[in-house]
Amino acid sequence: MDFFNNLMAKTKATTTKAAKTIDNTAKSILTDKVIMVSIEKLSFEKDFKAVFKQEEEKVNRIAADMVIHDYDKSQPIITNEKFEILDGNSRYMAAKKAGIKKVPVVIKHFENKKDAILYELNLQMNRRNIASDDVLIETYHTIAAMTDEKGNKLLTDVEIAQRLGVSPRQISKAKEVDLKASDEIKESLSEGTISLNQAYNQMKEEIKPAEEKVEVQKE
Repeated sequence: MDFFNNLMAKTKATTTKAAKTIDNTAKSILTDKVIMVSIEKLSFEKDFKAVFKQEEEKVNRIAADMVIHDYDKSQPIITNEKFEILDGNSRYMAAKKAGIKKVPVVIKHFENKKDAILYELNLQMNRRNIASDDVLIETYHTIAAMTDEKGNKLLTDVEIAQRLGVSPRQISKAKEVDLKASDEIKESLSEGTISLNQAYNQMKEEIKPAEEKVEVQKE
């Protein structure tokens, strides 16, 4: 009986291993190649989607074009092996609005979530310009809140600064303004009437009396 059970266990293990090998081989064959995939297979992962916001007006404009010209297959959606979207959120949303059933997809393999996020950030930063300081601050907070599979912070402030193309000092100023500045200063920064450096200097002037009062009390 033990011999039979051992034989069955070995057979099951071999079958499972073979199935995994076939699955991995299939994935490696498909990796980095454009394939047509049912749009229903694709999904958002919250951190991947959060890197940069999708603009509703842009999505509607792309969807209207897709209704007339179909999906432009030279612009595939990039996903990981779980079909979680890394690049092409707007195209995906537009395709769904346009009623398109299949879309071109390129599957990318990553060892971990951090590698996937860094890849996505590189793609986005090559296309976008953090044109305003309020967008810089918002983007910083979005990325700073991201965690890996174990719940650890995904990137340090220095790493985030490098990815956003700014100095760590700018990140430090952005954090301090966000934490200590008045609503009026934050509103001016958001409206683009003052720069981050101006907001930081104004904030320092605002809080200086309070800091001086604390120093006097200590003495």
